Order: sequence, then C-alpha cells, then structure tokens
Amino acid sequence: MIAKSYKAVFVLPKETEKKLGEYGWEFNSKTPMDIQIVNALLAEFPELVKGETDVNTFRKADLIIDIVNESSNADYMYIRDYSDNKSNLNKIVSLFGDNPKLDVFVP
Repeated sequence: MIAKSYKAVFVLPKETEKKLGEYGWEFNSKTPMDIQIVNALLAEFPELVKGETDVNTFRKADLIIDIVNESSNADYMYIRDYSDNKSNLNKIVSLFGDNPKLDVFVP
C-alpha cells in the first residue's frame, strides 16, 4: 500500500525555538499555548473524532491533529493535512496566521 502524502503545519506559541533534529522537528517554548487556541481549532473542525487510544489526537478522513503537551497546557499543535487541495491547511493558516501570540509554521 502506498502512503498518501500530507502537508504538515505546526501551531506554536510565538518566539518558540525550532530545530530540525535527528527524529524530526523539536520545539522549545518559554510559554505554553492558551487552551482557547486549541478549542478554537477543534471548533473549526466539528467533524473531528477523538482518538481511541490517544486523548490528544483528533482525526477525520483527511486531517490529523495532535495536541502536544508536556505539562497541563498545550505546548503546540502538530497538524497533518491529507486533503488533495490542502484545504484544511489553508483554513488553519487563515484562522491563526494573524494571531500575534502564535507562530503558524509550515516546514
């Protein structure tokens, strides 16, 4: 089976340090992300279903969102858009792109 391609986007707190490490992107932030940001994203995609084994993963057919947190707050969001025209990615960038507290990082 051939894996379907995707485009990744990370939603990070502003001024988060980014480094491409041996196993992928690594982030270091001094401030956590406001949980209202996470709630706004999940509200934008009401058809998402919470993962069965991972409480911080939300899925639909062409979109996967991982809420990564190493504390009680969200550290960042890792989003994979599998749609053919990357419409989910465009929606996320338009939702958060102008927020002065966030960095929308598309590697």
